[in-house]
This record gives sequence, structure tokens and C-alpha cells, in this order.
Amino acid sequence: MSFQPEKITKEHVLKAFEEIDSGKIGIRPSTKYDILYEGQTYPPKDVMRLAHEYATGDYLWHPGGGEPTNKYLRNLGFDVLNKDEIFDPYNWTETHRELAEYLRDKREQTPLLLNVLEKAGVNVGTDQKEQGEKSPIEKIDPFTFFCYIYKYGEKKRLEVLQNIADQLDLTHPEGERGIPSANAQKVWMFPYAYARTGNEFDILWELFDRVLNDKVDDQIFQKALAIKNVGKTKLTEVLFYVRPDRYFPINGPSKPYLKEVLGIDHQFETFEDYQKINEAINDKSKKSYPELSYEAWQFSSQMESLLGDDAEILLQTLKKYKQENVVDYFTLLDQFIDEVAIDARDNCFTFNVREGKIRLIAGQMVIWDLNHLKENKGFAIIANNEWGHVTYRYKNESFVMVTVSDVDQIDNSQLDSAVYIAKSIQSKSEKSGYRNKMNSAFAKAAFDKEYRQYIYDQLDDQPKVDYWIFKIDPDEFDIAASLSGGHFRSWGVLAHENKINVGDKAIIWKKGKDAGCYALAEIITDIENSEQKEFENYYYKTEQNAENSDRVGLKVTHYFNDNPILKDDIKNHRVFKTLNLDSEEEILKSSQVQFEFFENFKVPLSENHKMNIPLNQILYGPPGTGKTYATSRLALEIIKGKEYVKNLSRDQILREYGSLLIRDWESTTGQITFCTFHQSFSYEDFVEGIKPRVVEEKDVIYEEQDGVFKLLCERARTSSDSDSSDLQKVLNEFKKNIIENGPKTLKTDRGLKFDVDYSGHTTFGIRPHESSAENPKYPASIKNIRLLYEGAPLTSIYNPSYVKGILNHLFEEYHLIEYEKIKKEGKPHVLIIDEINRGNVSSIFGELITLIETDKREQNKEELSTILPYSKKEFKVPKNVYIIGTMNTADRSIEALDSALRRRFEFEEMMPDYELIDEVLDSNEFENFKLSEILQTINKRIAVLLDRDHQIGHSYFLKLKDSENLEEGLRTIFAKKIIPLLQEYFFNDYVKIAMVLGEGFLEKKETEKNLFAQSAESYAGDYDEVIRYEIKQPVKIDIKEAIELLMN
Repeated sequence: MSFQPEKITKEHVLKAFEEIDSGKIGIRPSTKYDILYEGQTYPPKDVMRLAHEYATGDYLWHPGGGEPTNKYLRNLGFDVLNKDEIFDPYNWTETHRELAEYLRDKREQTPLLLNVLEKAGVNVGTDQKEQGEKSPIEKIDPFTFFCYIYKYGEKKRLEVLQNIADQLDLTHPEGERGIPSANAQKVWMFPYAYARTGNEFDILWELFDRVLNDKVDDQIFQKALAIKNVGKTKLTEVLFYVRPDRYFPINGPSKPYLKEVLGIDHQFETFEDYQKINEAINDKSKKSYPELSYEAWQFSSQMESLLGDDAEILLQTLKKYKQENVVDYFTLLDQFIDEVAIDARDNCFTFNVREGKIRLIAGQMVIWDLNHLKENKGFAIIANNEWGHVTYRYKNESFVMVTVSDVDQIDNSQLDSAVYIAKSIQSKSEKSGYRNKMNSAFAKAAFDKEYRQYIYDQLDDQPKVDYWIFKIDPDEFDIAASLSGGHFRSWGVLAHENKINVGDKAIIWKKGKDAGCYALAEIITDIENSEQKEFENYYYKTEQNAENSDRVGLKVTHYFNDNPILKDDIKNHRVFKTLNLDSEEEILKSSQVQFEFFENFKVPLSENHKMNIPLNQILYGPPGTGKTYATSRLALEIIKGKEYVKNLSRDQILREYGSLLIRDWESTTGQITFCTFHQSFSYEDFVEGIKPRVVEEKDVIYEEQDGVFKLLCERARTSSDSDSSDLQKVLNEFKKNIIENGPKTLKTDRGLKFDVDYSGHTTFGIRPHESSAENPKYPASIKNIRLLYEGAPLTSIYNPSYVKGILNHLFEEYHLIEYEKIKKEGKPHVLIIDEINRGNVSSIFGELITLIETDKREQNKEELSTILPYSKKEFKVPKNVYIIGTMNTADRSIEALDSALRRRFEFEEMMPDYELIDEVLDSNEFENFKLSEILQTINKRIAVLLDRDHQIGHSYFLKLKDSENLEEGLRTIFAKKIIPLLQEYFFNDYVKIAMVLGEGFLEKKETEKNLFAQSAESYAGDYDEVIRYEIKQPVKIDIKEAIELLMN
């Protein structure tokens, strides 16, 4: 490992701050100095170790503490202070105390308080005296004043507090550490004016006075809890804002910390209960409440980072149920785990979260299910007889799913029956077909009781917000125009009317052509029986009933009307796989995950199905990291789109890749070609040159021949002039699908269903589901499909609705590329250059090294051309040609590449993927060591002895998937793959190879005594004790012993 501090930049240090802030790593406080950055402090040496790793790949820092380290940080522009001089991140507590005193007598001075907030940079918003109608805020309470400050992120909320302190001449806060955030969507401690009972402000001001005078009792505490918008979490947080020395916040981050770190039960109902928690905290810890609040936040961040998206999906699903239902489900799940003897790594079982359900699956069958709580069906359990309400029957099996509303309805015999079924599936060693749909957070909660308690804590006292999809038929209501005019303010609800509430969120979805999300909205009124406003009626295309209807008021929060998020853009995303957007229901239940997906959506896929894949890129990394396969996948993503490739298996990717390879330059089929650079590969092979050709078996003539790159460019350039070959290929796939699987049911733009069959020749047969004719059948010719695809008007097409329905299906399911896109840009073509670093790049590309730049491509803003040396013809590089190179860093590092090449290519590093080994090999173990850990151990040693560029890739171990004998397979991989690589890396230095692998793969050879000739100053004796190694023959390797020695 080499120490290279000169490579560290300010960005590397900032990245180190981010990793420390994430809570994913444990960092000890420094002893004397701290870096001060944006109100936070960081230990200098630990920061520089991380920064050095980001800059060089090596986690190390050689200078000692104090000034030898501090000077590097100061040179990068950071403040490093002695701890004796450093700021107090908790001095905000004094600011809060003074602010509370200032607020004490401001009960009747709401305009003054709002002015203070607005001058500090707070947007205070508006009230609503009438539902949906904005009005000025006329009253405010002191707790809400504090909440306004903390509805922002760390940086801004500190700025707001500092601005308020400057206005009111309070203690200037230097930090905001330990202060919980307020919910930005529910800042107020009171509801809108139209929903108030009349005494909310009296209660809140009285509570505030009692807090300042230490006279809070349960009566006023319960009155505050009864106010709409106030829960136990929010109430304890605002008490902490006002008196951080007396009241601890009982919220999401602090609950698991209290339970698991301090061993304190956080449950409470009364003020006395809450005070007992505060007393218990004082007994357990001598730290201040703000310090403990900050530690709780760090602890919670570490827990949340463990399982990422799966934890979020699990939490959002469990929040749909009462906590007692969740506890009951896990209680019975524990019995299944114990009695069936389910192991966390048992491939037979899957812990799955799907469509609002939590499911234990054995093999292909659901065993125990927390289901939708409706129609007395809360839980579902597998059974072999019909003892309850049956909701599902397994095909070719005598098993059914029985649903009950309460676990007490399941007696011991019925549970025993379900356990027996699970055991019988387990005994067949049947691998669950749902393992790829495993929710890792659910699996962890099933076996880790502490993590489960953490999940329970997140469910407690959560505000209830439901999410909906309002589907709007554009043939009945012009949603696009309504949104553009700012007139979409209410909608009729004909379903779920008992479940939709104020505060719920809605996805506004347009059906039919250009289906997708056009807006996001918040429900701002309860359901009322009312008529549409006159300006709303204007957008209806069909006559409306004059009678009132059930409607909810809406506030549009996100407008996507000008750039809608189309169904094609999101339908294959994992968060929508369980949602049937084509159902006939007008209102669908959605989820927070789906709603937030639209909130955070950035790039519409329809604008660039390639998702900004660079024109020139190089995949680099050690041998065996999957670079060659990655080029196949990447080439297919360029041609078909990432969303299409996302759902394909490895075999399907390779099969489709093979079908797109150019196998004959005389043929017009194919969009991918492949070449390998080597020392004798030249410009003449790549672009053009003079090559010999034998004629009449004796004479040699020399002629101009095009190289692989020029041939591909010419093909790519003419692809935009081709006919509808892409359509023909897709039509052939569609025909094949119908022939093999029978008629396909499709829809017209108006939603009318019809079946399509194909009996040969040039026409599809159409049978509409609803027709006045007897046994109707209509033709949809391939000629008309092609004409419509190429832009012919609908009026010129015979049976246009059905032809367009077929074409829509080809776009959606077969990812047919739009004809205009092909005409304008041409089909993408891909050149894959293997081992690009082994050729003389400057010589091979020649003058074309400039022309391949994105903005120098044909038809781009800085288009360039050149006259080729042999043909004397003008040449440009088309913008639909992609170049993908691979390079093996064990042969040559990136730094050694031609600088002109480095400037024109984007680089993507591919390192050993240990998680992929676990995924493909199901976390398989050998002698109690995970295979991924064995490879990781080897690579750590190589990185120390050589560098990270010479590590060994995961693909060598993936071959074990097809090995019938793991022991033999592992022996072969070490003998035939890993050891030869190490011999090459270390130039047959067997001592270093032994340092990497241990002595199980090598055998010692003693040096013969008196082997060397004697001389007057002989050093022969120095070599008598030298350890010599030789590689064992494969048959002599005891792989079990060798792995033990390697790992220990």
C-alpha cells in the first residue's frame, strides 16, 4: 500500500464527512483536535483515512495526530480547532430557553410571531376557514412556533434559529445537534380553522405556561393529546423543544435506542407514565437529553441503513395494519419457525412482501399470510381441509388457503396440519421459486427479535396516511386541460368512500393513450355530497347528472402535465409490479413507496430509452469480474432499453445478444460487432487499408478494404433509411407467441377488449368481446399495421381501432422503437472492443480519435469529418454508434492509458462482487466459510502485497453453481484458475503465494545441505534455512485442510 496524500481533494474529505454522518461506521472522538464543518465536528485522522481510501483505494493515514495531519486539512480549506476552543453544538438549549421566555406573553400577538418567522426565512403558509379556500393565519401557539423552525433540513433550520436569535437578541446557537425534525407536512399543533372545536389554542397556551412553571399534570396532557394533529410522539417532541433539560422526545429514532441501549420501556399513556420514562433515563445515563437524542438518531440511522429499500417496503406494508395484528402474525410465525425447524438460509422458504401482504412461502406455496383486513379475512393459513373461509385452492393439490379475522380462530390441530404441510415441502428439498422475491428486512425480523422490536417501534404512534390512484378517462374528462387551467380541485369518489380521509395523498392517473401520472395531490376535505363547480363542468366531455355526488377536495402538489410520467416509463419498475394499472377500477389503493417514486421521478424514460448511456465507455477491472458479459448486457440495453433488459435472465440476454451480432457484412441484419485489440491490430484492420487478395489461385492483387469500425459506421448511417425491419422482427415475435400460446386479448384506446389470433399469411383475426354481430371476426392486415406505424392517418386504415390496439401492444410489450425515432436517429449500433488497452490506441484510431467525441459526431453541433488516407473519401462518425471497450487492470492500469483515449471515454470500474456470489450460490458455505468470504480474504491479501487492480474476480467462483461436487469443483478452480493467476502476478514467488493462500496449496522443500560451492567469503550458509515452496499437484491438495489454513 502506498501513501499518496497529494491525491486527496476537498471532495474526498466531504465524502468522508457523509459516510461518518450516515452512521454506518463507528468513529471514536478525537482527543485534542476537531474539524469544524457546517456546525458538525469530525476527528481529523479518521477523516483522512477515509479520504485517502476514496482517493487511492487504500484505507490508511501515516502522519501522526495534531499538526502533521491538520496542515493537510487546512491546505484544503477546512477549519481545524483545538477542542478547548471549539463551538458547543448543544448551546441551542440556552437559545430555546430564552426563546420560550420571549414567547411567554405573546399569546395575543400572532402577527408579530409570524413576522419573526417570515423574517427568519420561514414560509408560514395559510389557513382554511372554508374547505379548500385559503385564508390568512389568525392564531398560533408557541409549540407550533418551534415546529416551524425544525420543518427544514439541518443547514436551513440552524440558519432560521440563528436569524431568530439575531432578531430577538438571544444567545447565538452554534449547532442544532440532537433536535428532532418536525414533520414538514404536519407542522401545526392544530387543524385547519374549519375543523377546529374552538379551544385548541387555549389548551396549547395553558400547557406551555405549565411547562415553563413546572406544573404539567395529566389533565392538561390528555387535553393536548386529544387535539387533532397531536400524537404522543409530537407532544413529547415539542415539550423537548421548550424544556430540553426536563423532557425527552419519544419518537421513531429514540424508541429502539431506549429499548435496546438503555433497556427502558418507551410505552406510556399518561403524563405520569411519561415522567417515569424521563426518571429512568436519568438513572441509566448521566448524559444530557440533547446528547442522548443525538445518540438515538445515530443508532436509528445505523439500523435503517442495514436493509435499505426492503425495510421501507416492509414498514409501509405493516403500517396498513393494527400493531396487534402484526404482533399476532409474528407470534404464530415463531411457532412455524420452531416446529418446522426453518433456518435463515433454508432455500425452501421465502419471506415475501407483496401487494400489501406479508407471506411465508414454502416451495411454491404460501403457508402463513397477513392479508388485507376486510370481509373478516385478516390472516390466511394453508390447510388440507375446508374448516373455514376458503379463498384459494392450489391446482393439482389437495391444499387450500383458509382466512380468519383473528389468530385465536386457528386451533392446535389446524396449526399442526399447516406445520405438517410445510415439513412435507421441506423434506422434498424443493427450492422456493420465490427466492428472488425475498424481502431481506422481513427475513431479518423473522429471526432477529431485536430488529423485530425496532420494526414494532417504527409502527407505534404513526400518523395514518393512505395513498390512492384516481384514474381518469380522457374521453369523459379533459384532465390535461383542467390541470393546465389550475381548475382540478375536486373529484368524485365512487369507491373506498369509507377509507379516504383528509391528509391522504392521490396519484392523478390518465387512462388510455399516453396513460400515466399527470399530477400528485393531497386530499384537503372530507367526502361531501356536493355538485361540481361551474369551472369544473367545463372540462367534462360527457353530460353530467345534475344531482350531487360524493366528492373530495384536492390540492395539487406536483404538476407533471407538461411532461407526464408515462405508464411505459414505469410499468416494469419493481415498486409497480404488484399494481394492476389496467384494472377497471376507477380508484386504486396505492402506497407511500409508489407515491414517493413519482415525487422523486427525474428522467422520463420515453425521452431516451437508453437512459443516457455514454457513446464511448470502457469497463475496467481485475480479471474475472464479468466485464465480457457486462458488454453483452450493455449492448442490449443500448439497443432495446434498460427497462426491457432489466427483466431478462442471463441466458436470455446472451441469446438476444447473439441474435443481434453481425455475422455477415453483406447481410442487413445485426447491430453489434466485436473485435479484440492486440499488438499487431492496426489502423488498416480498424478503419481501412490496402490488403492482398489471391485471384485465380495464383495471382495476388492489392485492393482497398474497409475495417470493422468503418463497416459498422456505414451500416449505422444507412439504418435510418431502412424500411420497417424493426417492426417486421417484432411482428414475427408476436405471431410466434400467438401460434404457441393461443389468441391474445388486447384493448382498443377506448378500453374495449378483443382477441387476436393468427392463422398464417398476412392478416390477424380479430374477435371483439362485445359485439351485436353473431360470432364476429374482423381482419387486421399486417400491411395496415405497417402503414399506421409509418405515420399513415387513422382514417386511411381499415378497422383502425383494432390495428391501433395491436400496434400499441407491440410498443408496450415488445418495445418496438418508434418509426420517427429510427428515421431521425437511426438504430443504435454497438462496437465492442475487448482488451482495448493491449493495442496501440493512437495508431489504431488515428485521426478518428477526435471524431468519436459526442459533439463531433455527425449531425451534432460541432460535427467534424476527415478525408480517409486510402479511399480519399470524406468520413464522419454517426451519432448512433456506441463503443464499449474492456480492459484488464492486471495487464495495465488506467493511468497508463493513452491520454487522448482517457479524455474521450467514460470509465466504469468493475470489481469483485461478493454479494453476487452469495446470490448465485445462495450464500453457500464450505467448511463453515462462505465462498464469498474465501475470495474476499484472498483479495485483501493481494491488495496489500500488490494492489487492488490484481484482485481475483467473482466469475471464477460462479462456475461452482453447476458443480455437482462442491469440494471437487473448488479444488479445480484453485488448481486451474487461481493458482496460475497468482504465479503470474508474483512471478513464481511462492513465498508470497503462500502468504495469500496459506500452506495448504503448497508444500515445503528443504534446501540440500552443502548445496553451494565454498569460497573464501562464502554466503552459502545464509541459504541453508531459506523456506522454499512448490505448488502441490491437484490430486495432492486436501481442499478442506487448505481452506482451513487459508482462512485461519
